[in-house]
Amino acid sequence: IFCRNDEIPQETGTRQLLTGKATRLQSKFRLTFNMLLNLLRQEDVQTKEFIKRSYAEAPSRRAAPTQKKALALSEEKLKILPDPGCQGAKTYLAMREVVE
Repeated sequence: IFCRNDEIPQETGTRQLLTGKATRLQSKFRLTFNMLLNLLRQEDVQTKEFIKRSYAEAPSRRAAPTQKKALALSEEKLKILPDPGCQGAKTYLAMREVVE
């Protein structure tokens, strides 16, 4: 048992921790055919690294719709802004249009 700040935990809490019922875990990991194909295609990648990347990518996938909405909102706000008067900003905006 770890003690934080040299404080000894309460006996009742420690007893409950050691003898209590464990929380049942449910895995959200889904092995797909596409994952297996990617793993076979990338011969230099270890299986553990591949799974770690899959888990690391999940939060960013969940956040993607919110980020897309925020991006669309920001682009709408940008369109409302007045046209900049300096030539450097106009050049930048023209180049940005070409890139998009």
